[in-house]
Amino acid sequence: MMLGIVIEYDFSRDKAEWEAAADAFVQAIDADPRLQGRFSCQVNIKGDGPGRLHIGRRDQAETLAHLQQQEFLGPSRPRSRPPAAIA
Repeated sequence: MMLGIVIEYDFSRDKAEWEAAADAFVQAIDADPRLQGRFSCQVNIKGDGPGRLHIGRRDQAETLAHLQQQEFLGPSRPRSRPPAAIA
């Protein structure tokens, strides 16, 4: 069984900046052998406005704990918020 998390936020800065940060975020997840097959993240733009939506899926609490310790999430941000580069 996979568990999920949804993160919604508005992003009003440069779209190319967001796309680069979102791509780097997903690539970092995909490159982590501990997360392969255990965590996935879909990153979406909501319509034509500033809304953004991340849909994450994980297998267990240990996988989420591992993800939350990764530097690509940003070393000083609270773990309940989207990555600083994307928010």
